[in-house]
Amino acid sequence: MSARPAPALHAEAGFTLVEFLVTLAILALVLGSVGSTLARRENRVTPLMSAESMQSMLFRARSDAVLKGRNTLFAINAGAKQYVYPAGSTPVQLPDDQEVRMIAGSEFVSPEGSTYYLVFRPDGSSSGAEILLRNAAGTEARIEVNWLTGLPRLRVGTSQ
Repeated sequence: MSARPAPALHAEAGFTLVEFLVTLAILALVLGSVGSTLARRENRVTPLMSAESMQSMLFRARSDAVLKGRNTLFAINAGAKQYVYPAGSTPVQLPDDQEVRMIAGSEFVSPEGSTYYLVFRPDGSSSGAEILLRNAAGTEARIEVNWLTGLPRLRVGTSQ
């Protein structure tokens, strides 16, 4: 009987240790750059975010007036960049880079001229106002509170 030749040893398919370490190093670099990019990203409050929060509080003030059957006051202090509802609660502070302006009747402005009052009545109506929030980049959000229905309507845009 003749001897058969021994089968040749074939290398198994797979990665070498060096290839595996190179792949891990590349992955670490990619994850590191993504992490540092996310860490540098600033979480800024935009005028739209501020206006949405304020609009929610305006809806609450209107609802309270209707449900309780008496007038409610929503106060905006333009100088201090804050608003408050209900009276006596902690004011909501707007970011430093935002300005707030309000167009309302003169009878709804404090004697010193920095605080504006928006009145919601039990029948759902209001004193009416237009509130403008704008940042330094020119992005703005506007809330129009209808005097007849008392409903706050949000508009978003960029100043011209």
